[in-house]
Amino acid sequence: MVILSRHRSILRGFVCAGALTLGASALAPGAAVAATPYSVLQINICNSGHAADCYTGQATTRAGDLINARKPSVVTMNEMCESDLGPIRQRTGYHSVFTQSGSQTCTNGSAFGNALLFPVATSPGTPYRLTYNSQNDHTELRTLTCVPASGVTACVTHLSTGSAKDDQAAKMKDIVGGYARQGPTVLGGDWNMTYSGNPNAQDYVPAEMFRKGDGSVQHIMASSAHFGFTSTRVMKLDWTDHPGLQVYLTR
Repeated sequence: MVILSRHRSILRGFVCAGALTLGASALAPGAAVAATPYSVLQINICNSGHAADCYTGQATTRAGDLINARKPSVVTMNEMCESDLGPIRQRTGYHSVFTQSGSQTCTNGSAFGNALLFPVATSPGTPYRLTYNSQNDHTELRTLTCVPASGVTACVTHLSTGSAKDDQAAKMKDIVGGYARQGPTVLGGDWNMTYSGNPNAQDYVPAEMFRKGDGSVQHIMASSAHFGFTSTRVMKLDWTDHPGLQVYLTR
């Protein structure tokens, strides 16, 4: 009886030790996963030359300096000239994807539109480009561009100032929400609508994403299943009429 009791005690010890080992193994993968910092920098650089009240002629150089200082994972940029991208790429080492806004050109003759910029270690894939059906201006056509890059779909848009922005925002919500259901997705841009206005920017945030803004018309969204929110930085810029907006995330 003593021997049998001793065997039972030993067996119980093995079972307990096994349970502890299994528990440690089950916890280890989760404990080993570390959140990766990710940030989106949104800038409307007002560099077409047509809007004299905000054109300074300094935007190309100063935007490059801001990107170097803030080192974002992706830059979403509005109201720029395609000719701006060469100097910005040279200054920062970032890759760029440009989409022209209809037939609009800058006063220097270069194509006018929006861009996405990625650090040199990031390899952007094939862009998806959409020109919205609803437009208020048939020269400056408003667009949405999304680019896969290092496992994240990054998008940029610039919505109209007139009534067409409601339909544009609804289309943006539908398309970007679809990307967010498939994987990590971010979007930045000038929506020309505020969080407290009518229309309300929050009404156009997909269920799969969350939004952070600059307190005015610029907004950044990220897919909530793939990103956590850390902080927002709004930077006053003296070379454009919009602040710089950077949202810090964890991936």
